[in-house]
Amino acid sequence: MNSSSLILHGLSSLSVYIESIIIRVLKLSFIVFLLLILISILVVFVKYFSGYAIPGWATNVFGFILNLLITVVLFNLLIILTHLNNRNKPISKPLDFYRSYIKQNP
Repeated sequence: MNSSSLILHGLSSLSVYIESIIIRVLKLSFIVFLLLILISILVVFVKYFSGYAIPGWATNVFGFILNLLITVVLFNLLIILTHLNNRNKPISKPLDFYRSYIKQNP
């Protein structure tokens, strides 16, 4: 088994637990989202209520944090919609496709 097939085998073994993986990713993303909100509140606090602010830094930091927030939200939306779309597909019965896997003797 070469490295490509080994990686593919490992990734396909994760597909059995895809729902629990998605839930864990959503929990981690929610924690990251809250952390980014707290950092943005800290940036606003440092800019307006302390003397440590450097001119122009708050705009750059806040723009970067806003970019990360949008990325996290869109990533979660993509994961959820992709999973819900895959759940909507009907499961085919083995009776429908077993002939393609069995060689018929003449």
